[in-house]
Amino acid sequence: MVTYDLAQYSWNDTQSVTVVSSTAEVIAVFPLSFLLTGGCGNWSYVLETIGRLGSNREQCRGWRIDRRDGGKHIGPGSETTSGPSFLITGPVTRFARGPEYFRKNLPARAGDASSTRSDSKRSSVNQVYQAVLGISYPPPLFRPAAGLLLSDTLHHAFDRLELSFWYSVSFDSGRGGLGVELTSQNDVYYVHFFVAPAASDRRRWHGKALGPERFRGRPEDRPDPRFIDWHYKQCLMARIRGFSAGMAIPASSAEVINTCSG
Repeated sequence: MVTYDLAQYSWNDTQSVTVVSSTAEVIAVFPLSFLLTGGCGNWSYVLETIGRLGSNREQCRGWRIDRRDGGKHIGPGSETTSGPSFLITGPVTRFARGPEYFRKNLPARAGDASSTRSDSKRSSVNQVYQAVLGISYPPPLFRPAAGLLLSDTLHHAFDRLELSFWYSVSFDSGRGGLGVELTSQNDVYYVHFFVAPAASDRRRWHGKALGPERFRGRPEDRPDPRFIDWHYKQCLMARIRGFSAGMAIPASSAEVINTCSG
């Protein structure tokens, strides 16, 4: 297991939301100001996030949130507030696999030409793209929609899982390579900085809404929300959950290439 610095470490909020399971296992830690200033300041977002951190996103539908100090049940549409911690009751699943890292020149599993995972549980860039798109043939890596053009500073933050873009999702088991249909809140992305020291510009840009007018070119060339959602999930696993699950530890840094380099 690999551990990561939680978002709470850099946000350093005096108030935070810590979600624990009925077995007292920490599921997620949210800086309260991250939620309230990020365009996601209600419990629906918290439940959605917990679903992403589990092995089955749809199971979060059966969960509820209660204050551990005996307070009343909290509805999904309620505004997030701080507290000692919150108890999740309902289905308990295994933690979702990840955060992903890529291994150079990774061969497919022996005897399975269509495999998108290796025996070592590490993935190549192609394998991850195939899994996101739900395809077994070579993915279109160089289409404009498969990439994101950022400044050097933001690019490095994106690679280090310090920055991502929140794009709302709706559950639909019949569509999409990952079993979900991606929609948006009026086609708006929200800038989310998971690492944002006090007084940094990151705090000022956190929660900024990016509508379609902010993207140049044809609509089909805009960033594919499936890739953005995949990257956002990696950030949640690293910075909100704080540890990896189902991943083999790299033998050396030479094995690993940046998650979103290029």
